Amino acid sequence: MYNELGVGCNATFTNQYVDAAAIEDDAYSRQIAEALAASSPVRNGVIIFSNEVNAYVKSNHPQLIRVSSTTKEIESKEAIEQELAGFDRVVLSYNLTKDEGFIRELSRPDKIEVMVNEYCMLRCPFRKVHYSKTSEDQVKGRPSGFTCKHEASPQAYGFLQGLLYGDAFLRNEDASRYSKDLNIEHFKIVGRGLARYDIVDSYLYYLVKPEHWYEVRDYLIHRNYL
Repeated sequence: MYNELGVGCNATFTNQYVDAAAIEDDAYSRQIAEALAASSPVRNGVIIFSNEVNAYVKSNHPQLIRVSSTTKEIESKEAIEQELAGFDRVVLSYNLTKDEGFIRELSRPDKIEVMVNEYCMLRCPFRKVHYSKTSEDQVKGRPSGFTCKHEASPQAYGFLQGLLYGDAFLRNEDASRYSKDLNIEHFKIVGRGLARYDIVDSYLYYLVKPEHWYEVRDYLIHRNYL
């Protein structure tokens, strides 16, 4: 449906414990990749964690856009340049979102994807283990019970109640400036695992003109999307 509207879609193949053999053995994963690859005229993509999965997608579905996942937590210029050489796009670590000097030094900022509304606190010491536990939960098919050890959840403040002005957030005027001055073409709205109303507020803020916010919200409520 989205492809018919001219919008490409990305599937998330970022599980840290899944290799190419696991994808090949799983009919559902193969069907997703094949369906994305078969669509036209827009190009769909796959967000990737492991080098092995990257090689698998590149070999079997070269028409797909391959996106290097932020879950790799790569932050050195040399490592990011290597990712830029091997992928169609690279999702920047949220710790570097507002480091404009760093972004200016990259050879291909047009291939960088910037997350505009990352909820995690900067330099979160639990982020790496959180990624790992999420992957482990998916493989085992049950939750591990991981909870962030920060005293207060960032979501407690709400998207429009302060987070929009937080350390890792880009406001609309920031995104426009990044596009114009830094040659950034790709932006990512974070939503997975967040409170539903925070997701809606994010979409309203970044994708809808302010004068239509309540109209769109009412439509979603009427359609039972909220």
